[in-house]
This record gives sequence, structure tokens and C-alpha cells, in this order.
Amino acid sequence: MLLARRWGLAGGVVVLLVGAAIFHYHYFLPQPGKPTKFYLLDVLFQLAVAALIALSAATVGARTWRLLGLQLESRLERALLTYGLGTGMLALATAALGLAHGYYLPLIIALLLAPLLLWSRDGLRVMRACLPHHPTFALRELRPRGMYESVVAALVAVVGTLISEQLSVPYWGFDVFMYHFALPQRYLAEHMLFGSPGIPQANLPYNNEMLNLLALAFQAPVAAAMLQAGFVAAASLALFALGARFFGRRVAWLGMALFLLLPLNQYYATSGLIDAQFAFIAFAIMVALEAHRQSRTTQNAGDRRWIILAGMLIGIGLGIK
Repeated sequence: MLLARRWGLAGGVVVLLVGAAIFHYHYFLPQPGKPTKFYLLDVLFQLAVAALIALSAATVGARTWRLLGLQLESRLERALLTYGLGTGMLALATAALGLAHGYYLPLIIALLLAPLLLWSRDGLRVMRACLPHHPTFALRELRPRGMYESVVAALVAVVGTLISEQLSVPYWGFDVFMYHFALPQRYLAEHMLFGSPGIPQANLPYNNEMLNLLALAFQAPVAAAMLQAGFVAAASLALFALGARFFGRRVAWLGMALFLLLPLNQYYATSGLIDAQFAFIAFAIMVALEAHRQSRTTQNAGDRRWIILAGMLIGIGLGIK
């Protein structure tokens, strides 16, 4: 009976997503200026695209984490480090596809699905870590303990809700139209990655723009903005992890709340800019280096795999900005 319910729920989700995709391509895109009561269907499609990219990246990161063989007591820190690794490596794979003149939608879909098919066990672990009632839930450490944490958590939830509401109609400025989204659109039109010597702002690292390209390949610019908002959330969680390591949970909660309340962060969460990922990777590097420091003893120089991980994250960060 339970299995039948699960299959029924899965079938309902598939039908809803197919309906959202049909609405996006056959109604919303042909007439974007026409108001519609079913706009949330398009938001659902954009969210599904962003979720697919994030899941694929997290699966790549989880597989890399297993190859490194590192251990962390904190599920939150492990999830953040694997996501940082995965997004960077997926961006590099996307750039390699462009250098091979492979920017066609079927190949991009294959690029996103390949990690889920090749490393299905890692993908399942990632999905389980997103389920609040599962023992491996990545955000279990954020469950409030006491009145103080409950109040701060409620404030964080309110700010997160406001940011999520704004994501359906992001605010995009000069940088997005000049290169963050404009360059991926050019690459998709030419089906390849190439230099742009006539545009000074275009000669930048492309790690973040490659993630935008994956979303824009589905003609889903709001999905690209959702990915950037996800990095604001990831940076906030990484700040919580660092605060908990160095100062305790009370300071960690307060630091995360103040970070989210900064007007600049609320702007970054809905602007499509790349700076949030840069900040997230910087925080993740600090987590990796602190883990290495704690692995050192008077007789042991420490686990060098943490240095390798930190070096990989530094490379990914330099490829963002």
C-alpha cells in the first residue's frame, strides 16, 4: 500500500512537471508579455531546472568526496564541501563541452543526467540528505535548541521566504545583460565556447557563467537566478558552520541571521550576480583548512587530503572571479 502511494505521488509529480514544461515552451515563451493566472506553472518549471542542475552538481561532489575518503562529523559541513566541489567540477565539464563545440540541448541534458546514472548511489545519498525526516538530513544541525535559537531561526525563515518570493521576478542589472547571462547566450547560439576580445568584461573566469549556461540552455533564466540565490543560502550555512566551530551555536545563529539581513546579500540573492558563489567557496575553504588543522597532532602533520580539497576549492574560486 505504501509503495503504491509512493508510485502514485511520483507519477503525480512527473505529470505536473510535464505540464509545467509544456506551459513554459508552448504558452509562456511565445507570449511573455501576456498576463496569466498560471504563472506559477512557469516558476515550477524554472525551479525544476535549477533543482536538476544542483542535484547533478551535488552528485559529482559526493562522488569526489568518496574518492578523497575524507570523514567529517558534521553532515552540514560535508554537504557544503561536496556541493562546492560539485558545482565547480560541473562548471569545468560544461566548459570542456563548449570547447568541443557541444552546446546542443541533447548533449547538455546528457551532461546533467550522466552523473545521476553513473553514480546513482551517490545521487540517492544526496536526495536522502535533502529529506527532513531522514537520518542523514544535511540540515539536522540547524534544528533550534531553546527559545533563543527558535526566535533567530524564525527570523531567518522570514527573510528566506521574502527572498524566495522575489525570485519569481528577479532584479537584473547591467552586469547580467552585459556578460553573466549575455555571454552564455552567445555561446549557446554558436554551440561552442570562444573568446570575446571586443568585450572587456567578457575576459573573466567562467565557472559561474557555465552554470548559468546550463539553465539558459532550457530557456530558463529564472532558474539561473535561483542557482545564484542558492549560493547565498549556501554561504549563509557555511557561515553558520564556521561560527559553530569557533564560537558555538548561539553566535553561529546570530552570524547567519545578520549575514542574511544585509541588504547587499538580499540584492545578490535576486540579481543573478556571481559574488555569492565566490563568498560560499571562500567560506568552504576555511572549513576545509580548519578541518586540516584539527587533524594535526604533535606526532602527525595532519591529513593532507584536506589540503588537496582546499586546493581544489581555491582553484574553483579563482575560476569564479
